[in-house]
Amino acid sequence: MAFSRAEHLQRLQDETFDLLVIGGGITGAGIARDAAMRGMKVAMIEAKDYCSGTSSKSSKLLHGGIRYLEQFQIGLVFEASKERRLHSDLLSPHLATPVPFMIPVYPWSPHGMMAMTAGVFLYDTLAMFRNHGTRVLSREKALHEEGRIEPKGLKGGVVYHDVVMDDARIGYENVRSAAHHGAVVINYAYVRGFDKDGTGKIRGAWVKDATAPGKADFLVKAKAFVNASGPWCDYIRRLADPDVEPMLRPTKGVHLVLPDLSLGKKHAFVLTAKQDNRVFFSIPWFGRTLVGTTDTDYDPQTDGPLDD
Repeated sequence: MAFSRAEHLQRLQDETFDLLVIGGGITGAGIARDAAMRGMKVAMIEAKDYCSGTSSKSSKLLHGGIRYLEQFQIGLVFEASKERRLHSDLLSPHLATPVPFMIPVYPWSPHGMMAMTAGVFLYDTLAMFRNHGTRVLSREKALHEEGRIEPKGLKGGVVYHDVVMDDARIGYENVRSAAHHGAVVINYAYVRGFDKDGTGKIRGAWVKDATAPGKADFLVKAKAFVNASGPWCDYIRRLADPDVEPMLRPTKGVHLVLPDLSLGKKHAFVLTAKQDNRVFFSIPWFGRTLVGTTDTDYDPQTDGPLDD
């Protein structure tokens, strides 16, 4: 179904909404979709293109939370596995594909073969044995299946399944579904300030259409507002209250995109860095290999400012 931006833009200016969602990434799109499906009158605005920020720069995993077993967060793993299965089996099987992940075990690995074996089978159990298979590999079997892994010190490995997704397209399909259920959705429109009543309650947002810089800001009226702007969350909060204390501690993650499937023949990998024991992934991605991620504090002095 096609949607007219001009029509949605006009509705944004003419109508009063139950909910205005600020931010058109996967979080904002999911909120807008869910609220619209519950019968609310919803609008959602995105400053740039839908899912152009963090929502399209992830590690591409709809994972069941195997890493959280180490912290004994059993409930979280069970919930994550259930939600993952909804996407791969029902909601978006064309965008979420089960992929086998190998975890090679070395002397420097944080856990030995016995612990890893117990971990993947517990993971499979929490997924109600719908994880598409779990295996334990001897050293010889691991090297036979993936000859490019480091043989020195290799003790063996385990294989489990997680789901690799097209993150941007899943986000965009949530946008389209929100619109299909009646939400007004607009990209390239950003908040410039808020309108308040005599008690200080926010009753509207002043919005700028980035595609028409010569036109004046317009007021979007709503009864409730959700700030789903990701790393720009504190910026939006300061538009409502310049003296508000920051809530976020921004961090950044870096991925490397290698030019071909240069590591695994059959598997994605969960690897441990020798230097600092940091866990990272190597994932096949549209004929290339995605390696990452880092997780370090964001410093505007060295990383550049966020584009407000």
